[in-house]
Amino acid sequence: MHRHRYSIFILAIELLGTTAVFPYALLNAVHSKPTGSKGLPADDGVSEPNKKWVGSNLWDLLHQCLDAIHGHVSAYVCRHGFS
Repeated sequence: MHRHRYSIFILAIELLGTTAVFPYALLNAVHSKPTGSKGLPADDGVSEPNKKWVGSNLWDLLHQCLDAIHGHVSAYVCRHGFS
């Protein structure tokens, strides 16, 4: 029974958050006015404008993060003698 109450409590909090987000988004959409911005800057001739971001950049970043986490976990295990 305790888990059921907890689930209802979390659902109520989520619904409360949703009721705050939708009016905010609606007000932003309705009351937004154009600022007269010229948009993105012109091509500088140095960077490749049609170069797409590739997933390998994300893969490299993921490996760096996992290496850092592995180092921290290994140090913790060695320090506390879980090996």
